[in-house]
Amino acid sequence: VELRYLKRFLASLPAPKVKPLIVLDLPVADIYGAHWSMTGQDVPDDDSPDEAVYLPGRNLLLLAKSSVWCALNGVATIALGLGILTALFHFHVFLLFWRAIIVGINLWIVLYLLKPHVKLAFGATGF
Repeated sequence: VELRYLKRFLASLPAPKVKPLIVLDLPVADIYGAHWSMTGQDVPDDDSPDEAVYLPGRNLLLLAKSSVWCALNGVATIALGLGILTALFHFHVFLLFWRAIIVGINLWIVLYLLKPHVKLAFGATGF
């Protein structure tokens, strides 16, 4: 559903400024197992509480893979929708959260890219 609406939104934008959509695979069956998000059984409905639709680690998983792709492809910005209404009420906490996320992601990328097998895979010889 999310992908369908994203494609519809991108199609509505002025074409010359929109780059092609990149879709990355992120298999999680080994993590979520028999969770409703994997099986399609007992899917929470619109009246379900937030806890029923919660996917542990979802944003972290999405950010980890997309952040590495962006770093390797020269993309400096990732746009997310993370509880904008909540952020408006607790803006200072939201800013601290984002700064921590950005620092954590950047640190992880640097440490990952410095691993010998990763450097070798990308033909890096320095640092």
